[in-house]
Amino acid sequence: MGLFLCGHGPYDTPASYIHHPCGPPHTLQEDIHEASRQYRCPLYNVADYLPRCLDSLRGQTLADIEIIAVDDGSTDRSAEVLARYAAEDDRIKVIRQNNQGQGAARNAGLNAAAGRFIGFVDADDWAEPGMFETMYARALETDADICACDYNTVYDHRVLPNALGLAEVTFSIAECGIDR
Repeated sequence: MGLFLCGHGPYDTPASYIHHPCGPPHTLQEDIHEASRQYRCPLYNVADYLPRCLDSLRGQTLADIEIIAVDDGSTDRSAEVLARYAAEDDRIKVIRQNNQGQGAARNAGLNAAAGRFIGFVDADDWAEPGMFETMYARALETDADICACDYNTVYDHRVLPNALGLAEVTFSIAECGIDR
């Protein structure tokens, strides 16, 4: 299984393992679209942020995806926002659980996963349209076990790009002395 690790976004500059320069995403072979990918979105009381997050996932150029939203006991309008989106898009699956924290919410999403690749997106984040297609293509191209990306930190009046300062890098875990 591959794993996409992401921080806080908007995600528009995948960097470690892949680099996606500004511009249109590259076109991929048909077989890439046959594999299943899921995006996990753990959430708690984020109704105001959910539409932007879910719209960014629904708008991914990699369309053959499953979006699993794990509502970790929200007490705001998050459940009704999720229900509306799930009714509009059959790729969205909703798991509702009592509040157990972000780790338990991510684990619930992992337990529901059936595909080869998994991406995590926090509910107050959003992803640029070609981000996951780019990450997926690079993971296949390099046979990567892990694919990570940088992110931009967005404030009301400014954006701090490339918060982690990652550069395009591909490395072997075996060369680092790590055994699978």
